[in-house]
Amino acid sequence: MTLRIWHQSMTELTNQAAYTKALERHIAQVVDADAMVDLHGVRPGTYGEAAPSQALSYPFGFHTLLRQVLDLVLEAEESGCHAVALASFAEPFLREARSIVDIPVVSMAESSLLTACSVARRSALVSVTKDRRDERHGRCRGRAEPRRGAGPPPAAHRPARRKALGLPPSARGAAGPAARTAFGVSTPAAARIPESTRPATSGHELLRRT
Repeated sequence: MTLRIWHQSMTELTNQAAYTKALERHIAQVVDADAMVDLHGVRPGTYGEAAPSQALSYPFGFHTLLRQVLDLVLEAEESGCHAVALASFAEPFLREARSIVDIPVVSMAESSLLTACSVARRSALVSVTKDRRDERHGRCRGRAEPRRGAGPPPAAHRPARRKALGLPPSARGAAGPAARTAFGVSTPAAARIPESTRPATSGHELLRRT
């Protein structure tokens, strides 16, 4: 039986021909003959004219634009794939995706960290900006936290260094209205949420609603 893996990129592969070809070449070199990797990207038009790194640098944009990952993971299982690989260190909706399908869902971050602590005593993470560096550090700390009933994890399981390349602000996008424009939001998020579903702003309001 041929093993089918759904490789889910967080870029729009339809307009990334060079990147797609590079992935295909790499897959041909490292994947066994009895396995097949299906390349998939996010839906065309997801990021509009913005770069993914710009749109996804804002939590609202990340949540709004990448929640489609859940639908894509379901599609992967329904199409007969045996596993899903989320090709992103941001691990969008990883835990949620695992909760809705019966096939394995893995991420680049977990796979890389597992390999690192398996073959080396010290490892390092490289990110493109300081914000990304701090985010990755938080994810690593979460991976290293001891589980209930287990002892403290070995220090070697934690990356020894974190390094940011330090891209200029212009490469990371603007804030405020420009950010909303980047992922197609014409009004502030709060104004788009129905009154009945908005979170309570005080304990009194919460009690009144319940």
